Amino acid sequence: MLNPVEQTFWQERWVEGTTGWDLQGPHPAFATVVKLLAACGVDIAGARVFVPGAGRAHDGAAFARLGAEVVAEDFAPGAVAAAQALYRDERGLIIRQGDATVVPAAEIGTWDIVFDRAMLCALRPELRGAFLDAVARRLRSGGMHVVLLFDQIPVTPERPAGSGPPFQITVADYRGLAGERFAVATTEDWTTVWPAAKGAAATDKPRQMSETVVLARRKNSASEVLR
Repeated sequence: MLNPVEQTFWQERWVEGTTGWDLQGPHPAFATVVKLLAACGVDIAGARVFVPGAGRAHDGAAFARLGAEVVAEDFAPGAVAAAQALYRDERGLIIRQGDATVVPAAEIGTWDIVFDRAMLCALRPELRGAFLDAVARRLRSGGMHVVLLFDQIPVTPERPAGSGPPFQITVADYRGLAGERFAVATTEDWTTVWPAAKGAAATDKPRQMSETVVLARRKNSASEVLR
């Protein structure tokens, strides 16, 4: 279970309007994610998709428009309110508040895809294991964890190595965290252009961030405890 301090931190970002991670639409790599899922034999139409740390739920809505049954969840009440304002009536999309490390008993092993646009990179490193345990519990055997990793965050005087969020995670880091939970099926490098930070000078340029799209398949191992 996430500490209430985490909720306070993210809720303050929504209250202050400092949500620079919001791209006002689905992540630009969304079409690539769809392509990679298809190449792995995953049909989005009719799939059950869980989106943790959903923010304004742009990605959840995009999955729903492809015929998926989607739950977009966020820890911060402000995020849920913002998502409801945009997508309250979106067919196939449920927006709710919740803790991504807690899996309702009725949802264990029921999801086909967990789409992790930035949750793993947003969490403090010591919380990653609990989050990935929850992802594994949500997914059916063979289900897909789709995760976007910030794998090359520039080090600056204002942003020393190891600082965050977002926190840097490489594919090698993810493989180590995945352990017996997931097997990486495919990866693809991606560069996202982010708008200049709120309050930045008019001359500031948009930021480019190196990311890696990772698709990892939920293992079916006797060593795993699902329930």
